[in-house]
Amino acid sequence: MPAGLSESTSTTKQLGIGERAILLQTSSGNVLWDLVAWLDDATVAFIKSKGGLQAIVISHPHFWTTHLEWARVFGCPVYLQEADQEWIQRKEDPQGLRHFISGETEILPGVTSLQAGGHFPGSSFLHWDNKLFIADTMMSVPSGFSKPNGSKSNPKAATYSFMWAYPNMIPLPPSEVLGIWRSIKGWDFESTYGGFMGQNVVGRKNLKKEVLESAQMFLRKGGHEKAEIFEETV
Repeated sequence: MPAGLSESTSTTKQLGIGERAILLQTSSGNVLWDLVAWLDDATVAFIKSKGGLQAIVISHPHFWTTHLEWARVFGCPVYLQEADQEWIQRKEDPQGLRHFISGETEILPGVTSLQAGGHFPGSSFLHWDNKLFIADTMMSVPSGFSKPNGSKSNPKAATYSFMWAYPNMIPLPPSEVLGIWRSIKGWDFESTYGGFMGQNVVGRKNLKKEVLESAQMFLRKGGHEKAEIFEETV
């Protein structure tokens, strides 16, 4: 080890890339947005104590993992994006629990999957109760957490980033960023919930505007000042 550096450690345990699952308790039943690979007895008992699941919706193939096991245990359908079918590793589905969707799809009343593309062709959001669940279709970034509600735009402080591959920092082209923006342009939301812990941005009246400004900033810094997205408005 180089001189001057000490060993580091972490008490955090994770499986895979450490994504999280979010349980939505709606008036029409529970929906699980994304999932973790490991399904243990404690998790099953907790979800069943809340009324079980009416549906599972998964944002993109990186989080598909054990989706058939989850669907089987809870006896509910699991929804994946049709555009990403090539990434299915297990073709068998004897109980017919896997369902492919595309575009805007209402899962339960008031709960809608929005295909956005970008990270994968089928990368998607989930919209419910003025909230947008974003997984890593776009990523909340540190400068966005400290903006006061209703604050004026700050051209040097983004709230979100848009990458094809976040771990390797490979950005998306203008057309894909524009597609992400247009997939949510017609929907109202004041909070977003990312695919990992610590990525919530909540209670912001101008949050949709912050998405557009972040996208424009992202592309402007990449030298795409003439991209079509600069003509977009909220």
